[in-house]
Amino acid sequence: MMEYLKFDKNFRTVRRWRILSIDYRQLNELDIDPKRLNFNSVKFSNTPEDIHVITCWLDPLRLTCNFLIEHESFPRTSEGCEIERFASEITYFTLLIKLSWRF
Repeated sequence: MMEYLKFDKNFRTVRRWRILSIDYRQLNELDIDPKRLNFNSVKFSNTPEDIHVITCWLDPLRLTCNFLIEHESFPRTSEGCEIERFASEITYFTLLIKLSWRF
């Protein structure tokens, strides 16, 4: 199922973005903390290999972790346009960012 996120009418960009929604249960099964996930090491289902992950955030109402991704093959996101939201899964990841311990 495809959903959309709409930007304010004053938002302008020529970027090529999509939003991937990952079921939060999958993060728990893989023992992934989104705050520690190295974006360069993640592969998603149904996406090109060389995507650029901009950011991620948790959506407690939908129980998802959403990733804003960019790729040259996606349609441009123009003024007042909606960004496509796709359900996806993490197929591969290699690195978690190490936390510094301060006491």
